[in-house]
Amino acid sequence: MRAKMSWVAAALLLSTSTIVQAQESRTTQAMRHGAPKGLTETFFSCINAAGLDQARMSGCIATERRGQDVRLNKAYAVLMSTLDPRSKEAVRLAERAWLDFNTKTVAAETAIGGANEVTNIDVSQAELFRYCERANVLEDYVSSIGK
Repeated sequence: MRAKMSWVAAALLLSTSTIVQAQESRTTQAMRHGAPKGLTETFFSCINAAGLDQARMSGCIATERRGQDVRLNKAYAVLMSTLDPRSKEAVRLAERAWLDFNTKTVAAETAIGGANEVTNIDVSQAELFRYCERANVLEDYVSSIGK
């Protein structure tokens, strides 16, 4: 009888583990599906390993956002180094407007969603995606001028 109970417990544990793994994969797949090009595979691996742990997911997002910020700043610096003064001023103003837009968007998304943990993840993910998209735009500008 005890062996049968152990087998049932093991089967239940295995099926629960499989369900959690499937959810983790769906989380990563859903995030990948909506993601802009340019996010790292390290980020998606981190999200997959985090599973449903919100704190770990937040860490993954924060780490990738820092990387995307570096990417964005590098593209901005290369672009600015190649432009004439008039074009530099136009790009500088556009970047300041984008930064203001991002800050206000984070505030609005936070206000709409409240201060729960899931909302914080969603807001952070949306901001990460905006950083990646902006880095893509700046890199496209750099490519278009042949640098």
